[in-house]
Amino acid sequence: MSTERNDGREVTRASAPTNPMAMSCPHLAETFNLMDPDQAANPYLLFAQGRRECPVFYSPAAGAWIVTRYDDIAAIAHDWMRFSSAHANKTTQELPPEALAIKKLVHAEVPGLVDCDPPQHTRFRKLTNQAFTVPRVRAMEPAIRRTAIELLDQFPRDGRADLVKQFAMPLPLLTIMRVLGLPDHDAPLIRTWSVDYNRERSPSLPLEERLQYTHGVAALRFSLASAVEERRARPREDALTHLVQAEADGEKLSTWEIVSIAHQLVFAGHETTIGLIGTMLHHLLMKPERWQAVRENPDLIPRAVEEALRREGPVTGMFRTTTQPVEIGGVSIPKGARIQLMFASGSHDEKYFEDAERFDLSRENLSEHMAFGVERHFCIGAPLARAVGRIALETLVERLPGLRLVPDQKVEFTRSALFHARASLAVEWDVS
Repeated sequence: MSTERNDGREVTRASAPTNPMAMSCPHLAETFNLMDPDQAANPYLLFAQGRRECPVFYSPAAGAWIVTRYDDIAAIAHDWMRFSSAHANKTTQELPPEALAIKKLVHAEVPGLVDCDPPQHTRFRKLTNQAFTVPRVRAMEPAIRRTAIELLDQFPRDGRADLVKQFAMPLPLLTIMRVLGLPDHDAPLIRTWSVDYNRERSPSLPLEERLQYTHGVAALRFSLASAVEERRARPREDALTHLVQAEADGEKLSTWEIVSIAHQLVFAGHETTIGLIGTMLHHLLMKPERWQAVRENPDLIPRAVEEALRREGPVTGMFRTTTQPVEIGGVSIPKGARIQLMFASGSHDEKYFEDAERFDLSRENLSEHMAFGVERHFCIGAPLARAVGRIALETLVERLPGLRLVPDQKVEFTRSALFHARASLAVEWDVS
């Protein structure tokens, strides 16, 4: 065991359970691994088995206790005193000394929005909220629509495209970059560095490989730090400037606090929406009658966004750390244990969602999904993600009403312990 400070509280980092019985549900403990391609594509069968047989089990691959039921997830999310977000999203496998030195150089230990608790989280949230209010997002919508149209205008004239790589990925990436005030020409670099950040956090990858990705993470943070200092000297009309100038109770954010917040915003702000758009379009196009329904009734488009969020939420789950011994779902878990709240499983819980595997635009309780998290860590960018998803679908319906899937394609999924998204989606349409 090791001990570290967590917002003034002492947290003991527990090792993995050594008693097989402590793992509960040995079968799931042995098989559960979201980095496996088959599970990355469809983790929902394992989630369902967990909810039925062992709603809380230990996964060596994740280095965490997996929590699968809606009520347990919600209870933990509300209880930050016993289930801390601080340091919880760091991987349990140590990085090489060279990587740790690089991370220290770019102040990677400074938390952002998702990896801290009150009162620090309350301060961050208060200073960041104003940049992502519903009125601000509404004001962004014409620019988001122009970007979507520009991307569609670049589609090849042969009537085929990769909807993820040529639309679902660049649309949210350019949107969040423009919100923060980052130049469009940096988009390929930002995307590469974001992929590096995701892979660096994967404990199942070799340490040497993760060291390579650490360099990309450092480059992203240095780039953001430079942009923050530029805003201090020359303010602009963008979210980075807002973070530089924001003040609450006489306090302002430091440069590296802004970098950590902006880092998470630029990463999650496009990574999650890639998953949302890809999921939504795949499910609509798999059944031509669904695509026809949203074409004929645009009022269904917001419902399609919400059902895509519920059916295959782009954030599979987030982590917490226990600050004392706890019991979840009848399973005793020690102090310092890492917990993964599987929001994607909660959004399929049979107690709340009937026939959860079905993509259903008429579902009555769409807004009860967990795709954006729960309680104080509810995604700050939810209004923006919803707007980008809605505008993406509206624009495609208007410009390419005859869109359809390329037959017999094998859809690849990204492999990640935290995110669920299609890596590609081939579509075609008639060329006049």
